[in-house]
Amino acid sequence: MLGPGQCSDNCAWACGLIAAIFFGSFGVPIKLSAKVSADPLVMQTYKVLSGFMTCWLIIPLGGEIKFTPLGIISGMFWIPGGMAGIYGIQNAGLAVSVGTWSSFIVITSFCWGILVFGEKLKSVPSTMCGMMLLIIGLVGMSTNSAPKEKIDEDLDVDLIEKQTKQHVNNIHSSDKIELFNGRISTTRRKLGIAGAVVNGTWGSCKYVPMHYARGYTGADYLISFCTGSMFILLLVWIGRFLHNMSICGGNLKQATESMPSLHLRKLWLPGFSAGLLYSIANFCSLVTVDVLGQGVGYSFIQSSMMVSGFWSIYLGELQGQQVKGWLASSILAILGIAWISFEHQH
Repeated sequence: MLGPGQCSDNCAWACGLIAAIFFGSFGVPIKLSAKVSADPLVMQTYKVLSGFMTCWLIIPLGGEIKFTPLGIISGMFWIPGGMAGIYGIQNAGLAVSVGTWSSFIVITSFCWGILVFGEKLKSVPSTMCGMMLLIIGLVGMSTNSAPKEKIDEDLDVDLIEKQTKQHVNNIHSSDKIELFNGRISTTRRKLGIAGAVVNGTWGSCKYVPMHYARGYTGADYLISFCTGSMFILLLVWIGRFLHNMSICGGNLKQATESMPSLHLRKLWLPGFSAGLLYSIANFCSLVTVDVLGQGVGYSFIQSSMMVSGFWSIYLGELQGQQVKGWLASSILAILGIAWISFEHQH
C-alpha cells in the first residue's frame, strides 16, 4: 500500500491535493439537499458509516486486513471533534467556524510535527513565517466569506446551518447563555467559536496515533481508523441514549422517541454522497500525512478551504467585494502553503 516506501514526495503532494479538493467539496451534496433538521451526531454518523463501508476497498488495491487499537484513539479524537465543529457552524456560522478550525489545525499540526515528532525542516524560523502567512490567508478567506447580517430565506442555505428553527436568527445574535447555574455568562456565538476551536485542536489530532502504529503505513491504517471511529460512534450513541433515559426518568419509550432522527428518506443520498467524498479525502490525507509528516502534510491539506470558497463563488454565496477580498486572501494562503512545502525535507 501507499506509504513512505511506496509513495514518493510527488505522490504525497498529489494525494494532498486530492484530499484538499474532496475535503473542500464533501459539503456540496448536503448544501444542495432539502432543508432538514439534523443533529450534529447524525451528520457525523453518515460520515463514519461511509468511511467504514468503503475502507475495505483498499484490500483489492493490495492492502491487508489488520487492526491496531490505536485506531480507537483516532476515533476518540475525530468523533467529538467533528461534532464540535458542526456545533460551531450552528452557533457561530459556517465561514467563521471553518476559518477558525483551519487556522488551529495548522498550528496544532505544526506543533505535533516539529516539536513532538521531530520532522525535519530546512529552516524552522522560515517555516514559521510560512505558517503565519498561511494562517493570515485562511483568516482573511474566512472573514471575506462571512455571511451577511440579514439572510435571505429564499437562498439555499447550508443544511447544517438550518438544523434548528432559531438558528438563522441566532448566528449573529448576542443572546446570553448562563452556564454552571449562572456563574458563567456567554453568548451562542462565543460557544460556537469554542466548538470550532475544539475541532481544530482536539479533532485535528486524529492522525497522531498513526505515527505510533509500527508496521502501518498511511493507507494501511485506514481500516483501523474507520473501525475505531465506528466503535467510538456506537459508544456515543449509547451514551446519548443513557443520557436521555436519565432525563426521562427511566422511561424507555420517551428516551427512544427523543433520540436524534437519521432522516433516511431525505438524507441517505446527500449524506452518503458527502460521506464518500470525505472518505476519499481521508484516505488521501492519511497517505499525505504519513509521507510528508503531520506538520507539513496536514497543513497543506487545509488549502481545502480555498476549494470551499470556489464552490461558494460558483453557488453565488460570495459576491462583489467579498470575492475580491477572498481571492486576495487565497493568494496569501497559496504562498504560505508553497513556502512551508519548500521547507520540508526528509
